[in-house]
Amino acid sequence: MTTWPKPENVHQVRAFVGFCSYYRRFIEGFAGIAKPLHKLTEKNQPFHWSRECEDAFEALKKKMIDAPVLAHLDFSKPFVLDTDASDVAIGGVLSQNINGQERGIAFASRTLTKTERHYSVTRKELLALVHFVKYFRHYLYGKVFTARTVHGSFRWLTNLKDPEGQIARWLEILSSYSMKIEHRPGRLHRNADGLSRRPCKQCGQKIPDEVEPKESVNQVSFRDETEIGEIKDAQNKDKDVSLVKTWVTSGEKPAYKDILCNSSFVKSLWSQWPRLYMKDDLLVRYYEVLGTNIVRWQVVVPLNYRRNVLKCTHDINASGHLGVTKTQGKIQQRYYWPGLQNDVRTYVAGCEKCAKKKDPIRTKQAPMQIIRSGYPLERIAIDILGEFPVTDRGNKYILVIGDYFTKWTECFPMQN
Repeated sequence: MTTWPKPENVHQVRAFVGFCSYYRRFIEGFAGIAKPLHKLTEKNQPFHWSRECEDAFEALKKKMIDAPVLAHLDFSKPFVLDTDASDVAIGGVLSQNINGQERGIAFASRTLTKTERHYSVTRKELLALVHFVKYFRHYLYGKVFTARTVHGSFRWLTNLKDPEGQIARWLEILSSYSMKIEHRPGRLHRNADGLSRRPCKQCGQKIPDEVEPKESVNQVSFRDETEIGEIKDAQNKDKDVSLVKTWVTSGEKPAYKDILCNSSFVKSLWSQWPRLYMKDDLLVRYYEVLGTNIVRWQVVVPLNYRRNVLKCTHDINASGHLGVTKTQGKIQQRYYWPGLQNDVRTYVAGCEKCAKKKDPIRTKQAPMQIIRSGYPLERIAIDILGEFPVTDRGNKYILVIGDYFTKWTECFPMQN
């Protein structure tokens, strides 16, 4: 806690104050001490780290490692382990309920490695749980304790069937501890959440206010200059895209209450504000390919131009009428719009040439089963054969009735 680096932007100030606020009931005069830091987070307030902010920052760090925030552990009481993971780090808090109040015993955090940063959300949260169970092993081994996490799916970890690889190894580690996993809403999980978002000066990891672009928009490959002009005109003529372009150009993100009357397209782009940029009068989106170091710029495609993109990516001879996954992958190399996957799936399913040339998907059939019977006429089978040539009595069908138990079969002629 004493090594927590000085915040360099509003986001880092909020993370630190939010973490300290979790234990504010143990800090006398918390509101007065944190007032300079709260002032930095106000709307339209320029970020200026003054002497008052520095004093408040150091005072809160000192309060967090002194009594009554931290308490001496009591092995007669159960432990509570809170873990959380962010995009760049994981955090854990070991605490106990002493005299009806939750008191911290120890804090810990570490940044993720380059490989771990590519993990999915579930895998990162599980990594945090495994790491801090091992980290606090000398407290937890042989004790019954509660592990709290914001990831609700962990409650079914022990019921996972046939785990393999890394997940299986992690579950084997957790199986040696007597713990109960509880889901905890994020608004109540600020202690571990704050540690997982703590910046680290040694490794250069920090939480940025926005994504840092690594490429220029000129590296987006278009067919020709005509296509660039067509997309620019389409963006300018589209009411939703032109509205978002004005936001990005001005650099001011509107409040959510101000966009409630807009379409779902606008709301989706609003939620991705840190990834939107204006390059050469084009609205583009910053995109990192999951699990790789590949970074791309994607042009935001308005509604009236999407069919052109789908046609050029799927229908032309150079595209080869690929399936849904490969067509979507080709589009994501250059373009983006909310609902892209559903539009690709619908377009490929309605392609006439694909329907004529490709084999239809075989309908799944239930396997045949042996139906058992315990006594005569408990279960019978009925079927109708025909139509046959008409007999002298006008019959042209045969009703067949069979008994499952005795295999006795009777046949009856029928006219209709």
